[in-house]
Amino acid sequence: MADRQVMLSYGYSVPALPEPLLRGVYGERTPDPRVEFVALTVACYVRANATRRLTRDRVLRAMEARITSSNVYDLISLLAGLGIADEFFGLTARTVDEDGAFREFLLGLDPLLIDAIRHHKGPNKMFTGGISTWARP
Repeated sequence: MADRQVMLSYGYSVPALPEPLLRGVYGERTPDPRVEFVALTVACYVRANATRRLTRDRVLRAMEARITSSNVYDLISLLAGLGIADEFFGLTARTVDEDGAFREFLLGLDPLLIDAIRHHKGPNKMFTGGISTWARP
């Protein structure tokens, strides 16, 4: 059986997230393909060393129809598991998110995400491998 692929755009597919990562985040719940799509979008742009502004634009576009207040913490946990949560929150920097749309989108989902955004700017990183400490109980 071929490995599962996720199509990010017409004609461009990438390997799906590893099953152990999905199980670590979702447990017995069914993984949300919308969240996986966004996590893979972030991963592709970050790992391709795309500019942060381009990454911000593409990730915001991907999140707008897929990420809600009920699944944003799953996204953060997946990104932490992939080791790219810091890069994700880095997209909220005023030099990258000049119009504030990325921050506004995240804070519209949960105002408590301001703590994650602020912490990212501090000397200590909130994510250290594994699953995010910001995962909702």
